[in-house]
Amino acid sequence: HDTKRSEDVRARLAALSELPDAWSRAVRRWHTMNRKHRREIDGDLAPDANEEYLLYQTLLGAWPLEGLTGNNREGFIARIQDYMVKALREAKVNSSWMEPNADWEDAVRAFVATILTPGARNRFPASLAPIAERTAQLGMVNSLTQTVLKLTCPGVPDFYQGSELWDFSLVDPDNRRPVNYKLRQEQLAEVQRAAAGALLTTWSDGRIKMFVTHRLLALRRQQAALFASGSYTPVAVRGAHAERVVAFERTHGASSLLVIVPRHTAALGYPPVGEVWEDAHVAVTEPERRYREVFTGREYGGAPLALAEALGELPVAVLTSV
Repeated sequence: HDTKRSEDVRARLAALSELPDAWSRAVRRWHTMNRKHRREIDGDLAPDANEEYLLYQTLLGAWPLEGLTGNNREGFIARIQDYMVKALREAKVNSSWMEPNADWEDAVRAFVATILTPGARNRFPASLAPIAERTAQLGMVNSLTQTVLKLTCPGVPDFYQGSELWDFSLVDPDNRRPVNYKLRQEQLAEVQRAAAGALLTTWSDGRIKMFVTHRLLALRRQQAALFASGSYTPVAVRGAHAERVVAFERTHGASSLLVIVPRHTAALGYPPVGEVWEDAHVAVTEPERRYREVFTGREYGGAPLALAEALGELPVAVLTSV
């Protein structure tokens, strides 16, 4: 059971598809400003264009939420260097496992260290910061959507160890670093008492992901038959931004579960909650049915169900019939 990039890294990279213009401008800018740091090896520049592009993607995917500091810079640089060397060898273009090209690998390692080391003439870290922040915000929303879908769609949810909080691990052995279980135990005790809206405000500490995971795992235990045998019915969303929502209902006997999650939220601004949804609403299948939202405890009844209300505190919603 392995992963080349953790689920939260992948959620950030998926967000880049929502920022095509900003992303392409940034890559061109970085390619120009970092050109002087590439090293010529046998007539070619290392890293090559594909490797450099992969590096920038990887940096955004794994970028620490607190940024690079004196405490984490050395370790982060080493992680990215190791990732890039493994990528070089597996690509089998400029190096390989069978015939490692030490000069090329050393040049790529040096490139990584140089562009991530602060200095008066190094503009790259400052240039990276704004898009890293925006990608992290969009990635957070994508991760919550992914977590909710994983726990509510038909099937058995699969959790990679350590992913209860944000996990920006890369390929092994990076994803095999020790998991801080003590921290997770402490965070779990906190989220059981926390309010949903407050956790969104402090989302960077990862508790919001654990909160969503904990609530839905508890719900699965309480309503095992619904999750094991419940039907799956897509639910229509209408109004502004309807194309930015995925909604479905699962029903078993008298029990019903309504799931509402966002997608492609870059155009909505941050955070994608409340009035940003304008008049968008869910066309619930049973207008007379009443629901209780799992994360906020709020109750809703009647149709249509306005997204500005259902997604008023968090960008995701799971409602059970009452």
